[in-house]
Amino acid sequence: MSEAEKGYRLGLALARLLEARPGLRRAMRALRREDPPEAWVHLFRLGEGLPEEVLRGAGILAASFRMGSRHPASLFPRDPSGERRFYKTVQAKTPLALALALARQASYLGGEVHLGEAVRSLALWGEGERLRWVKVYAGGGQAVEGAEED
Repeated sequence: MSEAEKGYRLGLALARLLEARPGLRRAMRALRREDPPEAWVHLFRLGEGLPEEVLRGAGILAASFRMGSRHPASLFPRDPSGERRFYKTVQAKTPLALALALARQASYLGGEVHLGEAVRSLALWGEGERLRWVKVYAGGGQAVEGAEED
């Protein structure tokens, strides 16, 4: 299984887990402070083989957003303020920096994202994934393909 598939599945598994155990969202927020909560057990079990930085980022996103159907890049408004925020966000150098940038803007972005797609982006974060985000943003993409099935 590729890192992209692992990331996508981790995001979906986290969404299901957070629906089943609402108190876990609070524990995931501790990942911002590098305070290892019980969420680490779940993250490492679900995301076996992914780098710690991707796992921390996944926990931060899961704590900050509810499961939705939209790609993270499509959440940004298509106005000057939204464009500035979007381009500042995609300049993140690491997966953790990307997760933190998105988490800081969670209420601005509507609080819902397709977690599978978001964590997949963390697992693949680099120039190729940045370009993919720019294409999604420029194309005004709304929903993740197949999101209704997940």
